[in-house]
Order: sequence, then C-alpha cells, then structure tokens
Amino acid sequence: MAYYKTLKPEIKKAILNRQYSREQLQQIHDALERDYRKSRKSVLIAAAAAIALLVLCMVNTDSSEEVFMILRGALVLAGVFAFLIYVVFAVPKKQYVSCIKKAYPEYADSLGSKTFRSVR
Repeated sequence: MAYYKTLKPEIKKAILNRQYSREQLQQIHDALERDYRKSRKSVLIAAAAAIALLVLCMVNTDSSEEVFMILRGALVLAGVFAFLIYVVFAVPKKQYVSCIKKAYPEYADSLGSKTFRSVR
C-alpha cells in the first residue's frame, strides 16, 4: 500500500468504502502524523530564519520608511507561507479524520482527531 503526503482520492474512497483493516488505517494515520510533525519542524526553522533576516534588515536600515516596507513584505510572505503549510499538511489530516468518523465510527476515538498532536 502506498502512502503520500496528501490524502489521495483512492485512499479516501477506500476508507469511506471500509476496505482497510484497523492495521492499515493505523499505518495511514502514522504516515500522516510523521509528515505533520516534519512540517512543524520545517515551519519553526523557516520562522527562525525569517526573524533573523528581519532583524538583520532592521539593523542595516536608516529610515523608517525602509523598515515599514520590509515589515510589510515580510508579513505578506509569512501569511502566504502559513497558508501553504496549512494546505499541504493540515488538510490531508483533516480529510483523514473526517473519513474515519464517517466510515469507522468505532475507531474515531483511537484513530481520529484526538490522536493527532495539536500544533504548539
């Protein structure tokens, strides 16, 4: 069975048709959790780099207009980056939880949203 960073339509359809065993559902859950944890680490590294760049730019600027332009651009980039991270990593997780609740209500507590770690 192949697992991807996104919840592929064939996997979603198979979950909704109850074609997976509990062990297979656990494997999908674990793969999504692993990817989600990696994405959080990537976001933290990127955020630290962005803060370092902002501090460096603010130290090297002489006028307040330049600082304002840099901060505005940084905020726009941070918003776009946060949205992309959400789409790439959180949406498949949410799709999986939704499918589990619909097709496998008996596993909703053990394989559903409570088992995914929250973003800190």
